[in-house]
Order: sequence, then C-alpha cells, then structure tokens
Amino acid sequence: MAKARKPRQLELVGEARRPREPDTATFEERAKTLFRDRFGVELSDDDLREVTQNLTTYFDLLNEWDRQDAKKQEGELSNDE
Repeated sequence: MAKARKPRQLELVGEARRPREPDTATFEERAKTLFRDRFGVELSDDDLREVTQNLTTYFDLLNEWDRQDAKKQEGELSNDE
C-alpha cells in the first residue's frame, strides 16, 4: 500500500498573514472590494450580477462535464467486467 502524503504547508505572505476580523460584509460588498483592489475596476450592481451569472454558468458547465465524464468512466468499467 502506498504511503499517504502529508499535505504541503503554504507560506502565507502579505495580507494573508494578518489576523482576520469576523466578516460581516455581504457577498456583493466583498466582490466589489475584490474587483476594485485586484483589478482597479469599480463594479456597478448590474456588472456584479453579470459577473456572478457568468461564473455560475461556468461552474455549472464544469460540473456537467464532470458528471458526463464520470458516466463514461462508469460505462467503461461495467463493459470491462
């Protein structure tokens, strides 16, 4: 039996080192702050809805592909028996 690997410890840098206060900001506020701080873009409410919808659609598509792949692998396994 293969020996289980110990997970690597990631080094925290910059802001990640600071202790975090309890987060009371809404999803919308956090998303707007992220885009402003990381990309220098102020998002309107409509922009935020569009970004959220696009990301949700993207992850739905990835999930669907994963399910299809799992079904294919399941079918291949049952054909091999």
